[in-house]
Amino acid sequence: MKENIRNRLSASTLIEVLILMILSGIVFLSVMDGLGLLSRFLDRTSQRIAERTEQYAGYFRTVDLAGDSDSLISEGERTLALYRKGGIHARLSLADSALIVRQDERSDTLLRNVVRLRTVPEPVLGARIDTMIVELRTEQDSVLSIGFVSRRPPDPLLEKLSEQEAKYRYEENENESNEESK
Repeated sequence: MKENIRNRLSASTLIEVLILMILSGIVFLSVMDGLGLLSRFLDRTSQRIAERTEQYAGYFRTVDLAGDSDSLISEGERTLALYRKGGIHARLSLADSALIVRQDERSDTLLRNVVRLRTVPEPVLGARIDTMIVELRTEQDSVLSIGFVSRRPPDPLLEKLSEQEAKYRYEENENESNEESK
């Protein structure tokens, strides 16, 4: 009979089972709450990565557009024309803190949080621009200035054509003023 008592399993009381169920429920709820927090953290992180990726993609597209252009010409305070092979390839404009590109009939947002669009030299209507400077607001509420330049040298034939056209316009304007004075 002594062996029988030693081989028996000890029974649990109702109180012990209830305490085990309550502790298991608390652990389960803690794990589920932790998984919810982890899920929200991962969502925010992936959203930040997507925003930065979009900004980087816009930056590289702006580099390509400006770099592949023969020249950059001011069309106003907030608009630039990008010329390639003698024609307008694209137009860049600043609207509502976004740098917008218009190509053919399509338009797309290149960069967001744009504070200002500057040019070097200062914009004169129809003047060629050396550098386009885009000022962006960063997350730390500071301003980041990025310069974009044309990598292609202008075509010498187009330069000569522009010089000839400038002479013709000058003579045309001179003839008009002579006729008006008569």
